[in-house]
Amino acid sequence: MTNYKHCFLLFSCLVINTQIVAQTLLANTEIVFDNGLPINEEFIKFNRIRKIKLSSIEKGDMEVAKNNGLVELYEFNTKGKLVKYFYNTPTVIQEVLQLETKKKTDTIFTRYHYDNEGNLSIKRKMAFNTYETFYYTYNIEKKIETKKKFNETNASTSKVDFFVDTQKLIFSDEYSYEFLDSDIIKKTCKNELGVNYKAITYHYQPNTQRLLMQEEQYSSTWINQQTKYSYNEEGQLIVAEIKTNINDDDVKTKKFDYDSNGGLYGEKVFINNNLQYEICYVNDERKTLKSMIYRLNGSKIMKIIKVTYEYW
Repeated sequence: MTNYKHCFLLFSCLVINTQIVAQTLLANTEIVFDNGLPINEEFIKFNRIRKIKLSSIEKGDMEVAKNNGLVELYEFNTKGKLVKYFYNTPTVIQEVLQLETKKKTDTIFTRYHYDNEGNLSIKRKMAFNTYETFYYTYNIEKKIETKKKFNETNASTSKVDFFVDTQKLIFSDEYSYEFLDSDIIKKTCKNELGVNYKAITYHYQPNTQRLLMQEEQYSSTWINQQTKYSYNEEGQLIVAEIKTNINDDDVKTKKFDYDSNGGLYGEKVFINNNLQYEICYVNDERKTLKSMIYRLNGSKIMKIIKVTYEYW
């Protein structure tokens, strides 16, 4: 008889080998369609990295590079967990009387808190004077059991300290899991009214923890979404494809390229097979990310991002 709990734990764990630990970036299915950098937590912990700073400049063809003043900063604890992320965004201000345009930047903070088991328990994003906060709890297999979103205000005038002043519930979800087969897990999503509103089915490659496909189906609407994943012989993610029927069955695809040492060096994004943008990752001989080059398809301007580190 199949030990489903053992299988569940197997799918939940993270396989770590020398090749995975020894690189800054690690493309994975959990964040593949997020906008953040796919930072390898094990690399951060192993190398005792405290901060990663991304500083960008823009350069047009045959032009001198210009500093756009944009910065991203990732901060980690000694366990390699991300605890703070911030970036600044350009805001254009039109000075009508002086007939000139000025630029300033607004800083967006996100802080992360973890429970005693190392699971993310609070994610709080601050923009201006408002906070968007997510609270998580987990079951014994470390799968998310509840997720709540609030809009909050801070009782403290400090941006460092946070004390809840007001809270407005946006949603409150509960999740349950069941094995449909040894390699198929169904996740049922229930809202604060106790109504099952969505089901997500995960299909895994037999005898591995590699996710091959996930299917999302909303109960009360016609919306559905399917995501497929492909891997190379070393088990590294090379293609992720997401298809939804919201926008005439548009298909968004991400493709990842690796060098001969197994380091991630390229990423391309397509919509319906049309290239949207590409990123080149420049690593040193130890697979430490040193810079990134970002370019929109058809654009004459590329963004060059310098990567610097601080250590514990």
